[in-house]
Amino acid sequence: MKITLISHACIVIHTEDIKILTDPWLFGTAFNDSWSLKPQASKESLDYENIDYLWISHEHPDHFHIPTLKTLPESFKNKVTVLYQKNNSNKMIKALKGFGFNSFEILPHREIVKLSDQTKVYCYQVGGMDSALGVMADEEVIFNINDSELNQRDCNIVKGDIGSPDVVLNQFSIAGYSGQADRGNHLPLMAKNTLINCSNNHIDLGASVTIPFASLVYFCKDDNAYMNNYHNSPLDFCEHMMSKSLDYTLLYPGDTYTLGMAFNNVASKKKYEALESNFDNTFETSALKSIEAIREAFNERFKQIKYDFSSLFRFILKPVTVEINDISKKVEFSFKDGTFSELNTTDECDLVINSQPLWFAFKFPFGIQTLGVSARYTLNKNEKNWKYYRVLCSLNNAEIYLSWKFFNKSNLQWLAARFSGIMNQLIYQLKRM
Repeated sequence: MKITLISHACIVIHTEDIKILTDPWLFGTAFNDSWSLKPQASKESLDYENIDYLWISHEHPDHFHIPTLKTLPESFKNKVTVLYQKNNSNKMIKALKGFGFNSFEILPHREIVKLSDQTKVYCYQVGGMDSALGVMADEEVIFNINDSELNQRDCNIVKGDIGSPDVVLNQFSIAGYSGQADRGNHLPLMAKNTLINCSNNHIDLGASVTIPFASLVYFCKDDNAYMNNYHNSPLDFCEHMMSKSLDYTLLYPGDTYTLGMAFNNVASKKKYEALESNFDNTFETSALKSIEAIREAFNERFKQIKYDFSSLFRFILKPVTVEINDISKKVEFSFKDGTFSELNTTDECDLVINSQPLWFAFKFPFGIQTLGVSARYTLNKNEKNWKYYRVLCSLNNAEIYLSWKFFNKSNLQWLAARFSGIMNQLIYQLKRM
């Protein structure tokens, strides 16, 4: 088998009889225009006529990049089969159909699915959203973790299901921030732990080689540019793996690696060194949003939250105060009772957020998740209360509604099948906080 890196989490996996394209992001930005590609995609490496399958790992916009998916060739959309994980919601399939895709293969959790005479795939779902993909052909195994955060238990399950991978592809840098004001205490540790997670996954899976990807970006807004000071580069990944005496292959967009063959890491390192030396980090400022626009977005989101989440599950939420820096306003809002009011106070607020990302946080079901991934706010106090909001909004985006209407036969069957894995990830993430 072969692997060609296109950009970020986008690769082409070549087996003897099929080709699989994964998570295409070929241009533009993601997460409310907060991430940009670094380096740019190698579009010329894509041969759409010979790609048979398109795998989308999950709905985050650096993997489910809507502008890219909409503009892929119509001939490609008409012939390719989309691979996607089986879950409790059909919204992703509906969206992809709206973009012009019409053939789908739904992958159940932990089942090996035969795609062709010589190629099989395996989907491993992580938490309530992420998924990883195993590809098996010619007695070789590629395991694409992307940004699923696997713990040792997950790795043992995967290894038991499909064996030790010949190649693992893994995220190597920070993908967001919870906003704590003392960044210098949190972010270096987060960056270090991401690299440690790469080496731990390599060891726990018994991998032969790890390829770093899914972090080939930079934070491109003026209110999240600070994240670039803590971002791991591909060269940091190489240094870490060498310190652990673990094998890796470093690909630059456009490079192809053939499993079991030697690869010239020196050449790719020089490309990344040149990129770091010559890269022009441009940081943009978002347009201002009025307090009226923010209030309107909040009111619409609360109507939906109130409908889909019983007051029994919202009673724990306390009001959140926000200093909206760029329009010199302070507000207080609550998803418990739907209040939104301006404040006239000199007291420190719970959060500091600019107007456009705050509006975005309310405007879309995934908005508060995006706020964290894009790292565009500062958390001063009342962290526990803010965590409750983040959890509720994550459930909301996953269409796991805490009301009696959620507990139908279909959702209960899905929950029963995924309960063990979800609880495993919940415990793992709580330990990491």
